[in-house]
Amino acid sequence: MKTQTQTIPGRKSPMPDWLFVLWAGGTALLSYSLVYALRKPFTAAEFEGLQVYGMDYKIAVSIIQLLGYVSAKLLGIKYISELRPEGRLKFIIGSAALSELSLIAFGMLPIPYNIVALYFNGLSLGCMWGVIFSFLEGRRTTDILASIMGVSMALSSGVAKSLGLYALNQLHVSEFWMPALIGAAAFPLLCFMGFRANRLDSHLCPVGGIRLIGNNLQPPESALHASDALYGRNGNLGFLRSDRRE
Repeated sequence: MKTQTQTIPGRKSPMPDWLFVLWAGGTALLSYSLVYALRKPFTAAEFEGLQVYGMDYKIAVSIIQLLGYVSAKLLGIKYISELRPEGRLKFIIGSAALSELSLIAFGMLPIPYNIVALYFNGLSLGCMWGVIFSFLEGRRTTDILASIMGVSMALSSGVAKSLGLYALNQLHVSEFWMPALIGAAAFPLLCFMGFRANRLDSHLCPVGGIRLIGNNLQPPESALHASDALYGRNGNLGFLRSDRRE
């Protein structure tokens, strides 16, 4: 039995599965970790003594952002399933840009109106998991890749909060501008990781050696030979033809 390998765009020789898992899984892990850097830094702030209509300000901010996140999930049921491969990178960049703009608005707008900005922050990032995971699904190693990507949910929230605390305590940034600062650092990195993930689409597909060229699947030579044997080169059933080649 042949050892199953995959290739990376720009690399002529095939690579073993374990190396591809590290490359693709690491890309997905870092990508979604950067999404948390755009979404979670505000949790490091205390907003002590602030209230919105009798509710603790931080609780109100968390609820508003969660509503935006849930709204995105509901919209994504239809939108993400119909998103074409060539639109994934544009979606990642656009969503990250909207998220950062919402964080800037959170710092600029007066209290309590600035909490509305975080609704759009949650709305812009709610579908990012589905888009990033779409680069990994349908591969022979998808289960392993999904597990690696899932690690980001366990680690990234704490890392984002730590970055927020560092900005507050060491850089002495305002609680309202701290999320925008962390997001400004994460935004270009997320765009770069999206570009790296987008290159997975020109990869050797794991199912039977099918290649994805542009948006078209090209079957392996073995499948083409089997098709010729069954249907004949003119499209007729080969095994019914008396003049078929042996």
